[in-house]
Amino acid sequence: MKVLIVDDSSVMRDTLRDAIELFGHEVEDAVDGAQGLEKFSAGGFDLVVSDIEMPRMSGFDLAREIKRQFPSLSIQAFSPLEVTFIAKRSKQSVGEVLKKFKDTGLDSMGGYDAEVLNDKLRKKICPDKMKSAEWV
Repeated sequence: MKVLIVDDSSVMRDTLRDAIELFGHEVEDAVDGAQGLEKFSAGGFDLVVSDIEMPRMSGFDLAREIKRQFPSLSIQAFSPLEVTFIAKRSKQSVGEVLKKFKDTGLDSMGGYDAEVLNDKLRKKICPDKMKSAEWV
């Protein structure tokens, strides 16, 4: 698998590269969304891991432009925990953040963080995570 990492932080790029290469995958990186779009448009990537807040072109704009150029491509991103974090950080509601993601071209969300949907399970394995009422 060939992975493109798009992040303005060299520490994050290096950390992600090391983790992904441990699994035997090929990695390229880009320092912002504009460079990421250029590399992605050249072809050959199976996965893009992108930051959201970057100079020149944000992760939102990168996803929107990828979706515009490749409309049949399915974009899957974020977990409930990540969405609530982004909402709190940007002082928006979860609904506003999800609408922005949908407008950007997000087709679906990953199934991870499903434990937050069952409060009994969540209390046992990750009591500090958000409650189901915060998500549903």
